[in-house]
Amino acid sequence: AGADLREDHSVLAVEEGEDGVAVRARTDAGEATTGSSSEPTTETFHAQMVVGADGPVSTVRRECGLPEPGEKLQGLLGFSTETEPADFVDVHLTAPSFFAWRIPRGEAGTEYGLAAPPGESANELFDRFTTEYGIDVGEVCAGMIPIDPPDRVTGHRSLLIGDAAAQTKPFTGGGIVYGMTAADHAAREVDPRDPASLAAYERAWRADLSTEIRLGAWIRRAYSLPEPLQKVGLRALSGEIDVHMDKPTSVFSTDQLKAFLSRS
Repeated sequence: AGADLREDHSVLAVEEGEDGVAVRARTDAGEATTGSSSEPTTETFHAQMVVGADGPVSTVRRECGLPEPGEKLQGLLGFSTETEPADFVDVHLTAPSFFAWRIPRGEAGTEYGLAAPPGESANELFDRFTTEYGIDVGEVCAGMIPIDPPDRVTGHRSLLIGDAAAQTKPFTGGGIVYGMTAADHAAREVDPRDPASLAAYERAWRADLSTEIRLGAWIRRAYSLPEPLQKVGLRALSGEIDVHMDKPTSVFSTDQLKAFLSRS
């Protein structure tokens, strides 16, 4: 496909110019030694555009002066050795404004996860959650979960995709499908020779995903409702009603409304 893959490189700086971009990266493959001090080896790459698909703490986003996501949650994930059939998920709406989960992964063990807003003690909440199950997950992975895309994810010769653009489901934090959808739009709409084509990418991905993201944000607000109301909502959406997790608007489809009304 013409791609030149460089491993062990970390982007340090991005400079957008009228005719292209310059990306300075550090290579972890070695260091240049000057006198008694060691300095990182850097390399500068030149291209027509730069794509920031570098996660929630995006260097490309920062270097290009693009706005931050509306919110970043603290996520924690760990595994225990207990094995159970991988046919159900436990969800706990106990984490402030988000949730904790327990997912059996068959022979791989059981996954425990939690996300919470900044300012909350995610580690303390996670310890409390796993203690309720009487297990020790050992090593825990931590990371940021971006929620709420900024008003702009494109610069003069730059664009963001995936977690860097907060193209995620507000009610689960998942972003693989939304990120791949946005990448498809970028591949179709963006012409690296023409910065004006970035506007078409902005329009296309938002037209496809913005309604789902807005409705997902409303679903997330329901996590903070009193528990009796939560149970009523879950009971109403159980059984024959099959909502597509990546498309919350599917709950308003004709088939779903018929299924809901037939049970009321």
